[in-house]
Amino acid sequence: MEDYSGTEIDMAASVVSREALSLSSLRYSNFQSIRHAIGPNCKIVMLGEASHGTQEFYEFRRDLTQALVEHEGFNVVLCEGDFPPFWRLNEYIGAVKTKKTVNWRLGQSAPAIISQEDELKKNTEVKTEEHATASDNGTLRLSGADNSSGDISHKNPESTTEHNRKNSVREDEMKAMDGLKHRFPRWMWHNEPFRELIQWLKVHNSSTEVPTALLGLDIYSLFASADEVIKYLSTADPALAKIAILNYSTLNSFRDDATEYAYCLAQGTVEPQAVPVAKVLQEMMRKQMKLQTWEYDGDAFFSGSENAHAVKAAEAYYRKSFMGGVVTWNLRDSAMADFVDSAIKYVERKNPNIQARVIIWAHNSHLGDSEATDKKKRRQYNLGNLLRQRYSLERTFTVGFSTDHGTVRAAKKWGAVDEVMDLIPSLSGSHGELFHKVSRIIANP
Repeated sequence: MEDYSGTEIDMAASVVSREALSLSSLRYSNFQSIRHAIGPNCKIVMLGEASHGTQEFYEFRRDLTQALVEHEGFNVVLCEGDFPPFWRLNEYIGAVKTKKTVNWRLGQSAPAIISQEDELKKNTEVKTEEHATASDNGTLRLSGADNSSGDISHKNPESTTEHNRKNSVREDEMKAMDGLKHRFPRWMWHNEPFRELIQWLKVHNSSTEVPTALLGLDIYSLFASADEVIKYLSTADPALAKIAILNYSTLNSFRDDATEYAYCLAQGTVEPQAVPVAKVLQEMMRKQMKLQTWEYDGDAFFSGSENAHAVKAAEAYYRKSFMGGVVTWNLRDSAMADFVDSAIKYVERKNPNIQARVIIWAHNSHLGDSEATDKKKRRQYNLGNLLRQRYSLERTFTVGFSTDHGTVRAAKKWGAVDEVMDLIPSLSGSHGELFHKVSRIIANP
């Protein structure tokens, strides 16, 4: 659709407003109209966002996700984040069984047992500039609003035992969330609305036969995933663990900066590592029947094998990073689509009589349909387009979030300190301006 002229946009806004629903009315009805539009046969609901730093987007996705899980049987939440820290969250919310395991980091000479009593990191707040505010729980408020909740003991006097219990729960929660803030941008997942979703899922899973999984589907975790593969194999298959250590060793030399791998390839000082990395995954899949029955109905194998998939995809991503643009974008979104397939198979294998129903949290650029944009001319596709092809339009549903004006938590460059910035209003004649006009008509009929 082309941009609107001034008169056309006013006419369009008048027409659209007759069918539009306010966000408050959607919440009041527990999203009944959206749930009805999704329908019982939809397998994948994609919840997009125009920024990774807008409080309202996260709050709306949190509330809609809870409604879909509670009332429509959705049982998998996939996020645009790295697999290892999200697997820890998945364990925390009770979606898998856990055990003490071997912690073997690439480059170490010998394994050591992970302690379940690891000391909570004292500094849970992310350093921010003037407008950035941390909550009592160490998570960020995306739009920089003041946290007025205060310390719970001041407003609601309670027994020492109850206060200590809540502090213990909070410490466990922060341990589980700790990995979310180590990769930039930290506020993307280490924020208050997402923390509240984690709390809700933990309670929900404690009283349901089929727990809802919470998983990360991105591929940037090259070294963290390699560590997890070795950690898993060192107990499940020590011989294969030794092969993994050897096959990952060249990549491990680039742990300080994975982009140096592409530079050295271009200079001819290192050989491509695609084959040795793929060999680890191939051996794991060859032994799948043995490994996935090793314990816990395949939970451990799923985690180990998906980390191996992440290493394979990340190696290719960094190897081709000098090509940039379309090449690495397509590689990343293809890998995420493959992970969606794997997550569905995993849940349905664990629960043979249950259909996996998936909710995806990611940026609009990943979840919109690339076929409907100029990306098609560049032969660039995205996750939303791939899932529509694989699962059909009838079994996929997309909700996109955008806004006209306000503030956003962001940084001026990659790795810089975050701050709250003013948004630039929507372009004249754009869909953003159209929806803004619609919202004003609804608010002032």
